[in-house]
Amino acid sequence: MRKKLLTGLLALAAVRTFGADLWTLVVFAFTSLLLAISYIDLDHWIIPHELSWPGVALGLLASPWSPDHGWR
Repeated sequence: MRKKLLTGLLALAAVRTFGADLWTLVVFAFTSLLLAISYIDLDHWIIPHELSWPGVALGLLASPWSPDHGWR
């Protein structure tokens, strides 16, 4: 229950911070992925590659479209 509430609060924070935009979806996906990795690491003391590599790819592919930094 606590995990679902925290995920919902992350979604609300992303929408309130960035508005209804495609970048909001990217930020929410990345923070949800980090939340899942955190809970798995706390329970089992491992960080699964099935979650970490897609997170790295998402961060690298989405970073040029960041509203703060752009292509530089």
